[in-house]
Amino acid sequence: MFEVLLFSFSISIDAFGYSVGFGSKNTKLTQIQFLLLNLINTGILVLFMSIYPRISVLFASNIVHSLSGYLLLVLGLYNAVVAYRALFVSLKSYNKNIIPKITFQNGIFSLVDLSILLLVFISENIFSTFIFYSTLSLPEFFVLTSFCFHYMFFIVGFDIGLRLKNILPFDTRFVTFVIFILIGLLNIFE
Repeated sequence: MFEVLLFSFSISIDAFGYSVGFGSKNTKLTQIQFLLLNLINTGILVLFMSIYPRISVLFASNIVHSLSGYLLLVLGLYNAVVAYRALFVSLKSYNKNIIPKITFQNGIFSLVDLSILLLVFISENIFSTFIFYSTLSLPEFFVLTSFCFHYMFFIVGFDIGLRLKNILPFDTRFVTFVIFILIGLLNIFE
């Protein structure tokens, strides 16, 4: 039981990373919307766990295991490009009396954000299902704890992202892309 709890916690940490990214971009998401995203993620997990016995060969591929890591790397690099572009725009409009600070407009949760997030959900849940059925038991407990940890990391990460955006005098997507790249590398090389 403890192993299932620890595994649920470890696979949920990436939710912290991308919710910090949403918060730092000032993306407008409510707790209900995070709950809906988490329900989608849990639904994908339940789907993969229910079909695993029939298609277990597909889950054994090393490429499938690394997919979420590569997606997080791409997301991190995308945020790096956006952050550097915003920095250069800010420096171009530099006034000698004002320290350049990038301000955010009210962000929206875009179709690109949703698409990337769904791809991460799918690849993460394929990996989680394979690892779970290879070494663990108590699938209902795993789904429940995964749901709880993901939701907690969504909310905490988003709050920290919003606070970072207000505290730091630069585009906080710099922090976001570092988090995404680190989590992506950990997923690839674990």
